[in-house]
Amino acid sequence: MIELNSHNFVETAAIKAALLHHEHAVLAALRINWQAGRGPHIDCPYPDHGGKNDFRWDDQQAKAFCSCRNPHSIFDVVQGMTGGDFEAAKLFVAETIGRSDLIREKSDRQGTYRGRVEDLLAPLDSNRDDSLPLAYLAHRLHVPASDVLMPSTRLAGHKALGYYDPPRVGSTKPVLAAQPPCAVYETVAADGRVHAMRIYLADDGRGKADLDGRDPKKSVRVPEGSVSTSGCGVVWGDAKGAEHVYVCEGIETGAAIAYALKPAISEGHVAVVAAISAGGMEAFRPWPATMLVTVAADRDEGAAPGKQPSRRGEMAARKLGLSLRDCVSVSIALPGGAGEKVDWLDIHVRDGADAVRRGLDAAVPFMPTAEEAGTAPLSNQEAARNTKLTRLRFSELHARIDTDDFVQGLLTTSTMSVFYGDSNVGKTFVVLDLALHVALGWPWHGRRVEKGGVIYVAAEGGGGVLNRIEAFKRHHSLVPDLDVPFSLVPSSVDLLDPAADTNELIALIQEEAATFGEPVKLVVVDTLSRALAGGNENASEDMGALVKNMDRIRQQTGAHAMLIHHSGKDAGKGARGHSLLRGAVDTLVEIMRSESAKGGVIKIQKQRDLPISLEFGYGLKTIELGVNRHGETVTSCVVEPCAHQGAAGNRKKKTDLALKLQALRNVLFDKGITVMSRGVAPLPSVRIADFYEMLKSQGMIGAERKDTELKQGQRIVAELRKAALAATGSDRIWLLPPEEPST
Repeated sequence: MIELNSHNFVETAAIKAALLHHEHAVLAALRINWQAGRGPHIDCPYPDHGGKNDFRWDDQQAKAFCSCRNPHSIFDVVQGMTGGDFEAAKLFVAETIGRSDLIREKSDRQGTYRGRVEDLLAPLDSNRDDSLPLAYLAHRLHVPASDVLMPSTRLAGHKALGYYDPPRVGSTKPVLAAQPPCAVYETVAADGRVHAMRIYLADDGRGKADLDGRDPKKSVRVPEGSVSTSGCGVVWGDAKGAEHVYVCEGIETGAAIAYALKPAISEGHVAVVAAISAGGMEAFRPWPATMLVTVAADRDEGAAPGKQPSRRGEMAARKLGLSLRDCVSVSIALPGGAGEKVDWLDIHVRDGADAVRRGLDAAVPFMPTAEEAGTAPLSNQEAARNTKLTRLRFSELHARIDTDDFVQGLLTTSTMSVFYGDSNVGKTFVVLDLALHVALGWPWHGRRVEKGGVIYVAAEGGGGVLNRIEAFKRHHSLVPDLDVPFSLVPSSVDLLDPAADTNELIALIQEEAATFGEPVKLVVVDTLSRALAGGNENASEDMGALVKNMDRIRQQTGAHAMLIHHSGKDAGKGARGHSLLRGAVDTLVEIMRSESAKGGVIKIQKQRDLPISLEFGYGLKTIELGVNRHGETVTSCVVEPCAHQGAAGNRKKKTDLALKLQALRNVLFDKGITVMSRGVAPLPSVRIADFYEMLKSQGMIGAERKDTELKQGQRIVAELRKAALAATGSDRIWLLPPEEPST
């Protein structure tokens, strides 16, 4: 149930006007998976009904229809889903569509206490104490006041400032509730608008005031007739001149980000803007000098039992990305891990400023999903010409430095791949091993892996896959009840006919993402021939229909869509079927036998946006699972990385060195920090002992070899130094830039 804040309200006429053509955003926020004009009715989403195939939304009438209710508005839908009343529904809609500027305090409606921005930022000298805003931020950051980087926008401290309640019944005069100290922070926007935010404080400024349940944070009232203050923010640094601006929600969060980025802010390269709310963050607009915006959003994935996570911070970040996509580059950084409710201030307090800095550096470039792009307002270029075609002129073209490769150098988000090979070469073993590494967030064959949800569609039946997963669990000593975001779909699917199973699979992926508490990064369909459901692999019409439905899956879920396929009769010509498939995929990987009978080779044949890396080998290790009712031992296999057995000697050495180098990159990604001490370069580095642990986890050093693990590790470090790929100092190791000589 949404709890109505008794101090806030939204005018009915204003929110109804603002809502026009945004009803689908509200339905999406309520997790009602409704696509207007497509498909039949859906199951009733209301908790008190749950009827089958009897709910639909009608865009023309802007009403919902269901057997449990008369035709009803979007506000009625909100009330039915949340249990709140009409006033709470209006607040929910305003926040959802990014119109928090329509939310007013009830005291404002009553014409009560009004504080002008300029008056609040210039208190009388007898009542002024500008140490209060500093003391408050130092308290929230858990650092000495001398270490706090204060905003470049104005601020003021009041020794006492009136906090007023709305007038009592029958009166027009506001009621003075308290007069605690108060910090006032100026907020500004690129278009010159100025506003302010009040935070009522404890007597010494160390914390918020205790106001018997009242909210100690209050935005200064917007005078009647004034433009919206949404999009204004507190600023650290030179926002007018900085090319890179970090945007976040909340003054305290902004202070934590500024603390982590002090050197870059002081040099003028970076600025931080803290909006007052998620809606205010959505309304941010950059200054003319801004080239890159990093949205440092809150992660709102935690929820009380029985409640769905709001994901409000991420939703606001993506809305901002859509609105800015035609004028600046946008990246999104989320703090913490999947399933948490955490902001960047929490990360600062819990893990330190280095963790904040590393998290911000890991921001992912914003790419709209097909659904977002379809419902977003037209960009400037698109609006200039009423056509589906757009254009970017030379001055608007910028390099894409970062790629969202969640399996380093192999798989990227929201793209498509095919892994193919002859029968019995271990295709399913290899792909299943890769999928489980993604779900666990483990490095795979020396490649960095970002953890995410996985859906594995075993269209040829799940019996064999179940045994392979059990073998994986036993080989890696995983506890039976380990919570891993991996789901198996042990049934055939028809991805040829768009009216068959595509919509159902998309809905399943979205439901599992909500259950996992994190996005699904990878969807595997095993195999293409079964998903083609009797279609002709050699016909362009059938292969094109399959590709189109796979495109729908990746576009509407944001996941990478992977097909397992077979080689043709002539293995040299690649995957079986029409050549349209090769042209459509972003990544094409061949799995083949090696010259050694013990394993095979994984070879990347095509990469659209990534360099093609060296081929690498794998072996299959037999795992005993038990004895069946006939007294026969049941076994399966697991994949183990190994050197490419069939390559020439010189090629093998290069592959080995590349794997060792990749292991160093992986551990630097996980644990690398810049240490300023004698003998250590000012580059991200790790302890050599941590590098040894990474090598050991990937089987590059081990007790079963002739030398001790220490000597094996020392030899690998020496190899990297000799090849001018890495350098060491004290007890640390780091990568050398290509132009830097070995030390």
